[in-house]
Amino acid sequence: MENLEMTQKLAVLTNVYQLIASADGSVNPIRDNSIIDTVSNVLGFKSKNAFNLLWNGAIMSNPHEAFECVSKFSNSQKQQFKQLILTVANAGGNKIGRHNCAQQIFQFSHC
Repeated sequence: MENLEMTQKLAVLTNVYQLIASADGSVNPIRDNSIIDTVSNVLGFKSKNAFNLLWNGAIMSNPHEAFECVSKFSNSQKQQFKQLILTVANAGGNKIGRHNCAQQIFQFSHC
C-alpha cells in the first residue's frame, strides 16, 4: 500500500481510526500504538512526523468520503485494504466490536 496517493492513504487511515474508535470508544495509546505503527509501516511512511500529520487529518476527516475513496481502489488494493483492516480488528481491544465494524467498513467501501 506504499504506492497509494496521499489522499488514498488518508482514506485508509480514516477507516482505521473509525474502526478503533467505533468499536472501543477511542484510541488508547497503550493498547493501539503498536498496531498504528504497523499501519504506518504498511502505508510506507518513513517519517513519524508525516504519518502523525496524516493521522491527525484522518481523525478530522469525513468517514463517508473515506469509504467512497476506498470503493474506487483497484481489486488488488481492496484486498490489501481488507487485510489491513482485519489485522487492526485482530490487534486487541473489543475484537467482536472491531470485526463488526470491519464488516460495515467493507460494505460501505464496496470491498
